[in-house]
Amino acid sequence: MDAMVNGYLVSNILIDIGAKVNFLTLDAWNQMGRPSFHPSSNVLYMANEIRAMPIGVLKDDSITIQGSKFKADFK
Repeated sequence: MDAMVNGYLVSNILIDIGAKVNFLTLDAWNQMGRPSFHPSSNVLYMANEIRAMPIGVLKDDSITIQGSKFKADFK
């Protein structure tokens, strides 16, 4: 799916607006012009019991999908 994230067209992005945690791939971050992260000390626990440490958080990002607008944080 393609979406506008903070004014940048990001191709092939997976978005689950109902999720508690939103992940952003390195490719999507690059397409957004590599914005600065807020620090994060969270530890994320995956379904397969692997722990992941986000490198940061993008807060209150504006997302537009087919004319519908949302706000989300990305880790």
